[in-house]
Amino acid sequence: MPMIVPKNLLQGANSILGFGANVGFTLGASVAGFVVATAGPGWGLLADATSFLIAGLLVFSLRLPKTFGETVDDDERTSMITQLRVGWKEFSSRRWIVLIVGCFAFYHLAFEAFIAVLAPVQIKEEFDGARAMGTMMFGFGLGNILGTGLAFRFKPRRPLLVAVGVMPMGALWMLATGFIVPLWVIFLAAAGTGVAVDVMYANWMTTLQTNVPEEALSRVGSYDAFGSLAFAPIGLLVAGPMVHAFGARTSIFVMGTIALVAVLTPLLSTEVRRLQRTH
Repeated sequence: MPMIVPKNLLQGANSILGFGANVGFTLGASVAGFVVATAGPGWGLLADATSFLIAGLLVFSLRLPKTFGETVDDDERTSMITQLRVGWKEFSSRRWIVLIVGCFAFYHLAFEAFIAVLAPVQIKEEFDGARAMGTMMFGFGLGNILGTGLAFRFKPRRPLLVAVGVMPMGALWMLATGFIVPLWVIFLAAAGTGVAVDVMYANWMTTLQTNVPEEALSRVGSYDAFGSLAFAPIGLLVAGPMVHAFGARTSIFVMGTIALVAVLTPLLSTEVRRLQRTH
């Protein structure tokens, strides 16, 4: 993104990127259900594959600055081990990145367990199953779209403080699902989480793009993505046995607490609270 967008427009560009992804996510689920119901899963898979082909052609058509080609040539002359080592040096030298990525590894452990296993079981037990689950996820998708608009307009002076500060909403969504509350409360919590996720994404990506050297950004981003999602499969692995042993509600409370602690911990760091916008 920094190679094709001026730094003062990065947050807006990241927001627009998130908007497109979220519209696709929200509409995709609805369209997929309609296609499968009317034409069958085979046509649904064909439509999905076609969308990937179109996306690939659009990416292929991008025209990047010449300096990008020079960077690629430099990378090709460097061994993968050297690139990993250089990337790790850049990643680990910034404590605020390491702290947030490490904490969000635990957040995603809890969230993946919740969204893929615990929430469907709990929703089925307390409401009417698929319809209520669809309503909840529609709220999340709607919040995503609203969040991109907010992130586009709102450019805080301390982006990391805002990015991390909004994420307890996700833990509150999880905990609300564990309590016996009306579906509209869960809908609002899901929508609030959708807003929070996109505000977090835009501010986090913009902070990385403006505080990490351009030549190291892809490597740092790789460590960010890997570290943040490293424990997510563990959440999926343990969620089923937890439901069997303790029930969905208790399991949600456990995972919600893990998520809440994980997103509050980075706020203890003065670097996270005080890092200011540079553009």
